[in-house]
Amino acid sequence: MFTSLLIFAAEEKGVSALGIDPKAILFQAGTFVILFVLIRKFALDKIVKSLKDREDTINEGLANAEKAAKASEQAVQEQEKILQSARKEADSVLARAHEEAGAIVKQAEDAATSKTETMIGDAKKRIENDVEKAKLELKNEVRSLVVQATEQLIHEKLDEKKDEKLIKSAIEGRL
Repeated sequence: MFTSLLIFAAEEKGVSALGIDPKAILFQAGTFVILFVLIRKFALDKIVKSLKDREDTINEGLANAEKAAKASEQAVQEQEKILQSARKEADSVLARAHEEAGAIVKQAEDAATSKTETMIGDAKKRIENDVEKAKLELKNEVRSLVVQATEQLIHEKLDEKKDEKLIKSAIEGRL
């Protein structure tokens, strides 16, 4: 059969009329078959293994990327939980601070009120003392004036005991 193909290829009719050399085609086909057998026997297993390894590496990379995406999503959710917790804690700290500030203001107001009341009480006591002192000074001055007036009326000086007795009786009689 191979010889009949060579004879058919040698004729100037048919395929050679198109400018195709059948010997060259047969030679190229044979070379292709030999090359295919050699590649299949020596290199195809290594190429297939290399492609399989590459596929496994790509699949592993995709799996790792998917895991990383899930981990990232979980980290974002955890971060949101932490932020919410921090916000709640900050709100409670602010609320406590407001309560403490209110208590401090209330204490300050109470202290100021107490101090004011103490100051008013002290001022009243001082005023009462000053009034008593003024009354005493006024009594003494009235005594002195009564003594002077009496001396002028009687033109003589009475002794101290008589002066005192006379003054007391005059003051008690008028007051």
